[in-house]
Amino acid sequence: AGNLPIFVRNLELRHFLMTGWGIMSVVLMILSIQRVIFHPRVAKPSFTTVQRLKQQVNALSKLATPFALCVGGFLIPPTSVRTRYLSVTMGLAFSLITKKMIVYGMAKMAFAVVQWDAVPFLLAAVWIRCDDRLTREGADFVLGVLCFWYTWRMLRWINLTIDQICDRLDIHCFTIKKRKQL
Repeated sequence: AGNLPIFVRNLELRHFLMTGWGIMSVVLMILSIQRVIFHPRVAKPSFTTVQRLKQQVNALSKLATPFALCVGGFLIPPTSVRTRYLSVTMGLAFSLITKKMIVYGMAKMAFAVVQWDAVPFLLAAVWIRCDDRLTREGADFVLGVLCFWYTWRMLRWINLTIDQICDRLDIHCFTIKKRKQL
């Protein structure tokens, strides 16, 4: 412990963990950008420089909403909220957006650059950051409400998605169809 810088030794555990989370997020973002830019479908050798650049910008634009969520997490000062509320809310928001990206990607459907599901969290982050009258309990309440919102939103989206897939494939989810009498 004597080899650590003084500012690291004086950090509370929650601040240390938030710093570690921030560093991990930056590393994951850099790796995501690298993977997107050099993906074989984006950087084909047969593409001209302009085509490749256009494909890379289009692919990078899909990371705009996750990046905005990361920035929103850093907007909220760690002393303004309990870390648990922030972590659960961001986890639910990322989970919803990630599920959408995976389902749209598997279905080879277009994925919108701006996911409106991130807006409530981003507005709450700006509110918590900018409003000096908002107490810590008030900020925790806002994030708690967002936890319920993202839980409801995810369950609703999953329900609609499963219904659409089952209708399209003419199958029943978690049940066996009765045989038709010939």
